[in-house]
Amino acid sequence: MDLTSFDGLASAQKQVSSLAEAEEWATSAKAHMHRLSAIVADCDQRLASLPAQHVSAKIEAMQRRWWQRLFSSALQKDLKLQETEHTTRKQRAIATSGVLQGLIDDTPTNEAERVALLKDLKATKKSLQLDKRELGAQLRDIRADARRKSTNAATGFLALATDRKFTAMDRRNIRAAKERAVAGPEQLKNLIDRQILDVERQIARIEALR
Repeated sequence: MDLTSFDGLASAQKQVSSLAEAEEWATSAKAHMHRLSAIVADCDQRLASLPAQHVSAKIEAMQRRWWQRLFSSALQKDLKLQETEHTTRKQRAIATSGVLQGLIDDTPTNEAERVALLKDLKATKKSLQLDKRELGAQLRDIRADARRKSTNAATGFLALATDRKFTAMDRRNIRAAKERAVAGPEQLKNLIDRQILDVERQIARIEALR
């Protein structure tokens, strides 16, 4: 089991099957967090020195003859590339640290942490289920309203006084309006369903740790 890289740690976290293994994993994960912090600090130091190098290169270029300035221009480009490289490296280290910290937070290393995490996960699941029920009620109201409007379009005074073609058009418009109205809540409900499944998997994983 590779515990020296982020990918290895992320893969190993899913295979942790006991609190003892969780503690070993967390120790390695925290060591990797320190390495990532060192990368961020190194990038900050290198980025801080670049402005001075830029100024020095510009002054030197001004003092040279025109054909010599071509080399100074190349130096300027190289400094710009270094800036981009250090910035990108820093951003990746920060992003990786955030994900790894989340994995650490989701990996209890003792019984007290396990019980506390289970409590939080079950509370999260309950909250998501309440949100899902509210969305379900909202969707039922939208569909019931659309059915009512469609019935009125078919049986009301206007339906009797006008051509069936217009009644069919009204129904199509009502159906289209309903589909637009339910699209957002349906997408959100599907997202909540996926979140509930994810929380349930986490609960099962944490309950199995002993």
